[in-house]
Amino acid sequence: MYASTLALIILLAYSVLATPLHPASFNSTGRLVNSTLPLNVTDTAGGNVPNVPLPTSVSDAVIAQFWIANFLENLEACFFEAGAKNLTEWGTDGYPAGTLEVVRRVAAQEQVHVKSITDILTSYNRPIIQPCQYTFPVTNTSEFLALAQLITTVGIGAVLDMAATLADQAPLFLPSLTSLVTVEARHDAFFRSAASNLPPNPAPFDTRISGTWALNLALAFVVAGSCPTPLEFPYLPPMEVGSLASASAGVGRRCENATAGADAAADTTATT
Repeated sequence: MYASTLALIILLAYSVLATPLHPASFNSTGRLVNSTLPLNVTDTAGGNVPNVPLPTSVSDAVIAQFWIANFLENLEACFFEAGAKNLTEWGTDGYPAGTLEVVRRVAAQEQVHVKSITDILTSYNRPIIQPCQYTFPVTNTSEFLALAQLITTVGIGAVLDMAATLADQAPLFLPSLTSLVTVEARHDAFFRSAASNLPPNPAPFDTRISGTWALNLALAFVVAGSCPTPLEFPYLPPMEVGSLASASAGVGRRCENATAGADAAADTTATT
């Protein structure tokens, strides 16, 4: 099982007024203290982590939202990093011009997103969520693009849920969060079009999904027992409607070496 974190925090979220506040560490301008990413990453991404003011303290419920985001963004960063490498072998013939360059940019932007979240957690002296080992059921460009669209759609829904909590408890985070979700939406729009020639704007509003649901969806790509950072959350039994977790994939590895290919293993360390 993931060791204890989110089960307790989910309870704390419902009694936020009684939770302790966590003070932030700021630089001399009262803004987020962050370290730098490699220049090649920020150049490819088109920018670095935001230099924005943060609340002087936050509740456990807010920290829980950033832990969920950290977990999900780790997976996205790994998926797109591995995808960019695999596409150089698989090729992108028959797909939009510049597809490989777009995926490389998405991979770098996801690294910036991860760094932005971990800098926030570090500023409040809270632990960060380290990447797990992942395995993705993709063996060619078509499968990669289809899964990319699914992953980005889930990510958007989870950010919308996060925004609802932060709007009430830590609104100073909202400008950065809303600018992040628009970038995620652009990623999703590209993959919708590239994967299945679907319209980039399927509905007038996107659907918010809970962090618990998003984490359970992510389990399909996590190698059992591979997560180095304790994280516990309610486990939702899978519905019998064709699961990506049953598709063929490869042996899971740490993020920088994540592979596609042999049985995708859901981490069963979630609580039931």
